[in-house]
Amino acid sequence: MDTPAEYVEHAIAYVESAKCSADESSSLWNEFRNTQDGAVEVFINQYYNKRAQKQIPASRNDPFLQAKVDQAKVSEWQTLIDKQAVRVISAKESAWIRKHQASRIMGSRFVIVKKPEEELVENGKAADPNNLSHWRIKARWCLQGHLDPDLSKKASSGQLQSPTLSQMGRTVLFQLMATFRWRLQLDDVKGAFLEAGPLPKCYRPLYARLAAGGIPGIDEDCLIEVLGNVYGQNDAPAAW
Repeated sequence: MDTPAEYVEHAIAYVESAKCSADESSSLWNEFRNTQDGAVEVFINQYYNKRAQKQIPASRNDPFLQAKVDQAKVSEWQTLIDKQAVRVISAKESAWIRKHQASRIMGSRFVIVKKPEEELVENGKAADPNNLSHWRIKARWCLQGHLDPDLSKKASSGQLQSPTLSQMGRTVLFQLMATFRWRLQLDDVKGAFLEAGPLPKCYRPLYARLAAGGIPGIDEDCLIEVLGNVYGQNDAPAAW
């Protein structure tokens, strides 16, 4: 049986191999501290099973689902290219960057989820969890913000604040809507953070490794140069 120290080592290795985000790693560590010896494997499996219910793996799915996942990845990638937010770097240039500018390379991942087809939603019909034709797959390419080489600089300059509506502001807004009988409308901006413009020169160059599972049509030895504000960057909300 492993010692407590070995349990810790195994848990850390599992987190690193799974490429958790900072929040996920913190949650995993807190759960680990409250776990009795001998139950580490059980709690890790429970944690990732819970996570898997919300997200779809980037690879090794059933063929029909994997085709949808790959299509979603390509669609997301095309949006990034169209917005001039990223640039694919050749394998040869990537090798030079790994050797001379390794500190400027971040990790990345795809957050892949399924959403009901809009036709079902508009008609008020419930999507069948077991019928893939009722669902559309959405992929979001995200940087791993905890690996940002400029994180300390951004934190000290106050660029990590997220401009969200306060509870008081939301309450006042709803009261005004009720008083004046305003109609509430919701909208969504596709690739909202990408509209924040190019990455400031003081934070360039910035590179990212390909996400686990890769991107169809891109060599796995290539790096990605980050040119704009993309999801996962710590200052992207403030920039947007």
